Amino acid sequence: MRHIIKLPPKMSYYEADGLKVLDIRATRVNVIPRVLKGVDIVLAKQAQIEYVAPDYRGHLVETITSWSKGAQPETVYAANEKIAILKKSFIQKEQFGPDFFETPYSARHICSGYPDEEMHLPSKLSFHWNPQERIGSLNAGKTWLLERPVIQNISEVIMPNLDKMQRRLKQEALEKRKIKHRDQRKDHSMIVFITGGMYRR
Repeated sequence: MRHIIKLPPKMSYYEADGLKVLDIRATRVNVIPRVLKGVDIVLAKQAQIEYVAPDYRGHLVETITSWSKGAQPETVYAANEKIAILKKSFIQKEQFGPDFFETPYSARHICSGYPDEEMHLPSKLSFHWNPQERIGSLNAGKTWLLERPVIQNISEVIMPNLDKMQRRLKQEALEKRKIKHRDQRKDHSMIVFITGGMYRR
């Protein structure tokens, strides 16, 4: 499993009317990840967000562009019913592929049919807004990020501890070996059962 190691550019974080906003309109991000802290509103383009993590309790505000000449884009709060559908889509996609939202999703890793930019944000991103200094910070210490992101209005980024990441990688490799070994034992037991014990190693 390849982990997401960088965030897409052109994200911004700020406060508006007492609410903390994560603006991803200039990105291709299509998912609100699990354990997203310090965000009251995710601001996106119309139909940009395809999945919303079930634990997200904030708002989704979409910018709708009118094709009428001279008309200004308007922002609309997504209805609770729509968010519920997006959360259901998240759960269904996660059941189909448990690591779908934790794996890089870009052209160089899959195929040229996808944009060469990360479309998934890693889980466990924790933002904080300092109202006195009017600047924010990001704690990405529980993610797999290796490249320090550049986010507008974010002055400080806490990156993961490399030693802890190495331990997590070792633990992950161990878990994968256990699962592989368990599956091999199941397959062997099934073959023995089907062949009536004729096949044994």
